[in-house]
Amino acid sequence: MTENDADIACASHIENGGVKVYSANEAVFHILKEDTGLTTSACGKLFKKDLFHDLRFPEGMVFEDYYTIPYVFGRAQRIVHTDKALYYYRMNDESITHSQFSAKRLEYYDAAEHTGKLVAEKYPEFKKHAKNRDTRYSIAFYRQAAKSPERDKKSEKTLVKHVRRGILPYLFSGYKLTSKAYGVVIAVCPPLARKMF
Repeated sequence: MTENDADIACASHIENGGVKVYSANEAVFHILKEDTGLTTSACGKLFKKDLFHDLRFPEGMVFEDYYTIPYVFGRAQRIVHTDKALYYYRMNDESITHSQFSAKRLEYYDAAEHTGKLVAEKYPEFKKHAKNRDTRYSIAFYRQAAKSPERDKKSEKTLVKHVRRGILPYLFSGYKLTSKAYGVVIAVCPPLARKMF
């Protein structure tokens, strides 16, 4: 952070490249597109405290990072990212992100809507990347819901709606072919998708 006169310094979980310096626009683009090691997670980052002047993580929300971090990145002049694995993550099967699906995951859409306002206002050229990201999460959530021993038909219906809304542009995105294939099956025939997963 000091060497690059940056407002935010980001480390990785996996080493694979070097040090890169981004403007706010570039950093927001990459966290929405998910094409580099930059993420919306608050973990593994150092921030100048002034960036949080009137911003706070919403309490009790599952996706509080996605709700807040794009706004913080948008205030920075320079963001530096090192691929050095300086943040060590302990896998916990009991954690919210690794546990079975619950309707609490749908809070993602509150965070996505909040971040969508920032994108529409400040980065309209990145809208398609934010939408594709939302579709990817919807597909992943549906797969988790399908594996869950207890069915939550209401949540499944919501997820199918989100997948259908975004599947066409998602097919032309840079995400994995398997994810796109899952998305098509979910959009066209949810019962078959549930059996597959």
